[in-house]
Amino acid sequence: MGLAISPRREMAPQRGPMGTRRRAATAVPYLRLVGPDEVAVRIPTQRHANASDGLDRSRPAPIRLTRRGRIVIWLVLATIAVVVVALLASASQAAAPVGSARAVTVHPGDTMWSIATRGLPGVAPPVAAEQVRAFNHLATNEVYASEQILLPPPNS
Repeated sequence: MGLAISPRREMAPQRGPMGTRRRAATAVPYLRLVGPDEVAVRIPTQRHANASDGLDRSRPAPIRLTRRGRIVIWLVLATIAVVVVALLASASQAAAPVGSARAVTVHPGDTMWSIATRGLPGVAPPVAAEQVRAFNHLATNEVYASEQILLPPPNS
């Protein structure tokens, strides 16, 4: 005589859809006496993973994030985006001209050449006149008395 583990059907309480209770039959191992003429069969109570179980162990298990983990990742990504936008904004502002355009009123007897040489000293008169004409989007170099002409900043 000896002891053996045998399966026995037992009704175990379980939860069904929408929280309803139901009872399902499950195999629960129990001990019973085995006589000398009976064969004892061992029923494993816990499955151990080994190489012969057919499971692929070459890939790691996927990472599962909690809600807090997802929030942290979104906050990190948002912070990186804000930093990138701030760096790009400061770089674009650095390219803006240092000076600003000045307005000059044309007096009787003034020409585009005379206005350009007074407004842009250090620049060759023909180049200065062309810069003033292009800056004001004028088709010709003609200017008229009491007209407002914008002078480009010195560095442009």
